[in-house]
Amino acid sequence: MNHIDLIELIKNNCKTAAQEKYIGRLEKKFSIKSEKTLETLENLYASLLVNKQHQLLIETLPYFLTIKFEGNYNHWYSIEHILEDIYFAILVIGGNETLENQIFCHYKTVYAYINKDGRSNEYAIDIEWNNSRQAIDGFNNETRYCEEEKNVQYETSVRSSLIRSIVSMIFLCKIKSLDFDDSLLELANEQLEIL
Repeated sequence: MNHIDLIELIKNNCKTAAQEKYIGRLEKKFSIKSEKTLETLENLYASLLVNKQHQLLIETLPYFLTIKFEGNYNHWYSIEHILEDIYFAILVIGGNETLENQIFCHYKTVYAYINKDGRSNEYAIDIEWNNSRQAIDGFNNETRYCEEEKNVQYETSVRSSLIRSIVSMIFLCKIKSLDFDDSLLELANEQLEIL
């Protein structure tokens, strides 16, 4: 699957005006190394997840498995978030061990990457672990604030970020060979239901 196939697949299955707007931007200019493209893709994938277009998310996985981590974390975080959305969609429809493993193996290549100075990124696992744990707590607290303020757009963003952080924690638990707290997955499912 190339980016033209990706755009066409999503375009043919758009459910909202926002999704159509994102597709329009991607049709005008698409460069997977462009910050604007990545931001648009990340917003589009959050919309697909919120609108429960799980099968569509999963069908786009082959494209994202072709994108390799090349040492640029700013670029990779958007790809990582998209992979987290796809992974969560797989879990929501009942799981698929093969697809889950493909995403996990692709995700962990970041930590096996050898930098130009010859060092690996293994140390980043502990940093990510701490960041994910703190993010889950922070986003969970932030959802309460959003509910009080009735800011729907911000609440959607926070709940989507909470889901992504939980999926990141699943991956990190696998990398570190730790048990995953299933109550976090229940929390992610609750967020999707609220959205």
